[in-house]
Amino acid sequence: VLLSNTSLWHFEFIRETFDVLDRFDDFVLSCDVRAMKPEPAIFEAVLAKLRCPPRHAFYTDDIAAYVAAGRTHGLQAELFTDVPALIRHLAARGVSLAPSPA
Repeated sequence: VLLSNTSLWHFEFIRETFDVLDRFDDFVLSCDVRAMKPEPAIFEAVLAKLRCPPRHAFYTDDIAAYVAAGRTHGLQAELFTDVPALIRHLAARGVSLAPSPA
């Protein structure tokens, strides 16, 4: 589930221009929820869409206060600093970004 502080215009632009959003099952957008990170309401909206307990979900953000808010809602959360670190955080949780065999 993608969690984003964004406008509908920006979200639709990204969706129409790039395929990155195709990798997500669902989205929680501040413009839909009418709350922004780190407000509890936006994290509660994410928790409602997760298909697992929060302790099994991983959240990353480049803003430390948002990461802290994610942790208070029970999410595994790490500060995003760069792609290599993100790959390490995911690998530590058993997630591989290697392409699957065809």
